[in-house]
Amino acid sequence: MGPLIKANLIIAGICMSLAFLHLAIYVRRPELKAYFFFAVMSFCMAASAYFETGMYRAVSPNAFLSAFKTQVTFQGILWMSFAWFVTFYTGFARRWLAVTVTGLYAAALVIHWISPSGVIYSRMDHLYQITLPWGEHIAYAGGPKNLLRIIPDMAWLLLMYLTIESLIRMGRKGQQRRAIYLGVVFFIFIGIEYLHGTLIDFGIMEPPSFFSVTFLGLILVMSATLVSEVVRASQLSREVESNERRWRSLLENVKLLVAGLDHDGKINYVNPYFCEISRYPLDEILGRHFTDLIPEKYRPTLLNIFKTAMTGDLTPRIRTAFLTKAGEERQINWSNALMKDANDHISGILGIGEDITQLMQSEQQLIDEKERMDIILSSLDTGLVLLDPEMTITWANTKIREMFPNEDLVGCKCYTVAENRPTPCEGCQAVPTFSDGEIHEREFLNSHNGRWYQVIDLPIKDDTGKVIRVLEATTDIDKRKRTEKARDEAIRDLETLKNRLEEENIYLKSEIQDARLFSKIVGKSNALVYVLSRVKDVAETDATVLVQGETGTGKELITRAIHEQSKRSEKPFVKVNCAALPSSLVESELFGHERGAFTGAEQLRKGRFELADGGTLFLDEISELTLETQTKLLRVLQDGEFERVGGSQTLKVDVRVISATNHDLNQEVEKGRFRPDLFYRLNVYPITVPPLRKRREDIPLLVEHFIPQIASRIGKHIDQISPLMMEQSMGYDWPGNVRELKNVLERAIITTPDSVLRLPSEFNQTTVKQPKNVDVMENLSTLDDMERRHILTVLKTTNWRISGPDGAAKILDLNPSTLRSRIKKLDIKRL
Repeated sequence: MGPLIKANLIIAGICMSLAFLHLAIYVRRPELKAYFFFAVMSFCMAASAYFETGMYRAVSPNAFLSAFKTQVTFQGILWMSFAWFVTFYTGFARRWLAVTVTGLYAAALVIHWISPSGVIYSRMDHLYQITLPWGEHIAYAGGPKNLLRIIPDMAWLLLMYLTIESLIRMGRKGQQRRAIYLGVVFFIFIGIEYLHGTLIDFGIMEPPSFFSVTFLGLILVMSATLVSEVVRASQLSREVESNERRWRSLLENVKLLVAGLDHDGKINYVNPYFCEISRYPLDEILGRHFTDLIPEKYRPTLLNIFKTAMTGDLTPRIRTAFLTKAGEERQINWSNALMKDANDHISGILGIGEDITQLMQSEQQLIDEKERMDIILSSLDTGLVLLDPEMTITWANTKIREMFPNEDLVGCKCYTVAENRPTPCEGCQAVPTFSDGEIHEREFLNSHNGRWYQVIDLPIKDDTGKVIRVLEATTDIDKRKRTEKARDEAIRDLETLKNRLEEENIYLKSEIQDARLFSKIVGKSNALVYVLSRVKDVAETDATVLVQGETGTGKELITRAIHEQSKRSEKPFVKVNCAALPSSLVESELFGHERGAFTGAEQLRKGRFELADGGTLFLDEISELTLETQTKLLRVLQDGEFERVGGSQTLKVDVRVISATNHDLNQEVEKGRFRPDLFYRLNVYPITVPPLRKRREDIPLLVEHFIPQIASRIGKHIDQISPLMMEQSMGYDWPGNVRELKNVLERAIITTPDSVLRLPSEFNQTTVKQPKNVDVMENLSTLDDMERRHILTVLKTTNWRISGPDGAAKILDLNPSTLRSRIKKLDIKRL
């Protein structure tokens, strides 16, 4: 018999002895269930070590298999016992984990006995001999591994999780050192050995397994720990008995009622003072239900409180009526504490009571007197407080307590209660009432609760005329004040809404009128088709577009076409004529202004960027903006943020910007009149609208399009167009482009006496084709002269009124700013 075999047999003997020791402890103290499972672990360890010797001494595969199956069975039972040992020892509440571990190991053991070669091997091929370093020979089996071995491995991993979780919770309960100690012991003796056994099973390491030796170390360490705990528990028990004697002596002599109730509500202890007050002898008290000493009307409530306390939700202080043996009712203030057994389960309640019957009778007399006064004062709908010269409240009626329900008013400073201030309230009238002895009154908004009050301070004087108290009457007038405020705000809101609707109505009417001027784009020339293709390309994007072209080419029409074909078509299209706005109002128009931002800003007004939020903003004549406004516009284009004039709040908008100009912005940048960074921001996608002279083939289509519209508006019938007129129209360069063409057609319809349209005579004279050798500059001069004469004629007709419904700009279909520019350029002066 070699040393390994002898060691295993010795280990088996030691473990068996420890098993009987801890089983004896459990028999004496059945509540220590952890000792029972430790005894089972020790017994299984002894059996495992014994049958392990049978494996090592086997001379045939069958003999090895028989010992192997029995040894593995005891190991499985050992691990199941270990799971329950950890659960009970650490007080782990999640017992389903232990049940799961037990189930997995039980399943593994069933598979172990059903399978021919057990749960470790799928087949035992052979038995081989191993020579240990000291010369001892042992037998061990070889063969392919059973895939079902994963079941006990899973059980072991779950067991490790259970152990870790149990120790963590143990540490959180204040036993950190003990938890760390146990964790180190468990994982040194169990984790390393289980890993060693797994490596042997998979042929990575050679037998023998030192499971028996390792587990013996764990059992010895834990046994020493458990035994020391039993010894320590005995010492603590003696200390508890000593302390219990001291406490019992205190409770027996204290002049307070002391009573103990068990879990069923029966009295299991009272002190002599309890018997003295209740007039019951001790033998008549013990064993009775506590409700026998309570007036019947209070019993259901107190019984519910007691049942709730038995669940752990204790009411620590309670006042109860108490019946003596003679039927006298006394009032007791009880302070209660839960009593628990060794397993930390609630076993009852210990109550210590103070007899306050006489004190309550005295208090009741005062309360009755006070209630009579309160009945009188509470009928008033006014809060009343009595103040001393230090502004301390000495009395308060019910109404004032309803106004300030969160305060214990008496004894507090009035300004602390009213507005939570360290000093008297601003405008306080009690102070001058103490000084001059006069009645003072005021209305104020309470800064603490946000309500309006009316306060009247009345002086109370002594025989010498000195004010010794002030009676302050407070009436809540919040509803009236807020009704007045709501009325005033409603009037202001209606006025603001009226002004806003008027502004929006004017703006929308202007927009509708402008939209009707360009109901569709007319033309089929290559130049126009190219422009429309660029419109189609950019419309579906949110890119910033710069529309360039001469006056009257239809830049706004192109802009509207981009908006109508974009995904923003259902959102607003807002137009801003930068040239028509005075420089002082450009920012207000674009970004809006706050009320009072400048003289005349009587209410808040939204700017065009806010009106266009989600849609398109058309900035016509963009080159006319000042450099300062250009800087603010650049910020909106970059960040989508701006502030109203006179405001500090940053607003964000989602606006697509399309700008238009009849100037060359490159030249404006070079001359320093336009910011280059703004130009590059606007010039993301440029579109140049061709002048009418570069798409002459569209002139007949435009003529045929405009004549029915204009004739219908004027009230004339035109059914023919003079061939000469069409030839002259095609030969003219139209410096005013489509707008000029439309104005000339309107003048022609007005001057045509019949249904055949002819151009006005003055237009005929200026558009007669010149010989080829006529200087080109002379022709251009003649056109300017024609335009000058025509504008001068219209100005004389309107008495030199430029803007307005009857102004020259309206007749010429020009923006007022554009017309002023043309007047300046052509040097037209009023004589």
